[in-house]
Amino acid sequence: MTYYSSTKIDFIDTIENLEEFKKQNGLKRLFSKKSYADIYFYNSTDKDKDSLSNHAKVIIVNSKRIKNILASRYENKQIELIYPCIDANEEFSKAQAKQDMCDIYGLRTETRFVTFYDSDFKNGGIKEFISMVNNLNFKFAKACIIGDTKSLDTIRLFIARLKTKHRFLLIEEEKLDMVLQASDVFISPTQKKTFNTNILKAMSYENVVFTSVENDASEILDTFSLMHSHNDISVVFKIDSILHSENDLKLIGEQNRQTSLNFTYQQYKNNLLKIIN
Repeated sequence: MTYYSSTKIDFIDTIENLEEFKKQNGLKRLFSKKSYADIYFYNSTDKDKDSLSNHAKVIIVNSKRIKNILASRYENKQIELIYPCIDANEEFSKAQAKQDMCDIYGLRTETRFVTFYDSDFKNGGIKEFISMVNNLNFKFAKACIIGDTKSLDTIRLFIARLKTKHRFLLIEEEKLDMVLQASDVFISPTQKKTFNTNILKAMSYENVVFTSVENDASEILDTFSLMHSHNDISVVFKIDSILHSENDLKLIGEQNRQTSLNFTYQQYKNNLLKIIN
């Protein structure tokens, strides 16, 4: 069988009897009989997604929301749901990671880390995140904003004008894993619907997570973790309560770690094999 995906899937070429479909270009496209992939990994940004979907034997989607949309658009088409996946990170010590962060930034050991990361700060909800942090009552909360240099430079000017600027750490994205290991809470007040895999990554590092109900990642979370809008201020009360309880942080963090293990590369591969065999 052949497959087409406009997003690279690292491990897919290791699957027997499955090969990548190569689109025809130039003269071949003009003079050869048009052909299509048997399996199409749906991507809403693909220009020819309608044609690929219509001719595929199987369409793979990564959320119930998209599956429901396509089910009404392409009747009698096999549409299968496989959620996004992440690398299963190795075991680590949350306590040691937090101590290392405190040592690096000269912070008290009572510090609790609340983290934001997105490749698109504006639509990812950076201003909503900052507003939430400003409304936290927990005395030793430290907010980590992670991003590329350009994004951090833009938000740095905004942070500098705040009375609460001492609460924030601006950290380059190459340190994402280090920060998530130490982080207690990960907040994604995103306005985007596409599944935010950063949620899964944060869960794998035992973070308590919160994201807007509009994001497809909300489909794998319990109601406690959902923001009814990207600026749901009621979440602040939940975060304050969590930060005051070491036991709750540990319990929910460990539960999230276990949940994330259902969304590894190996699990994705197993789910795909069930569909194509």
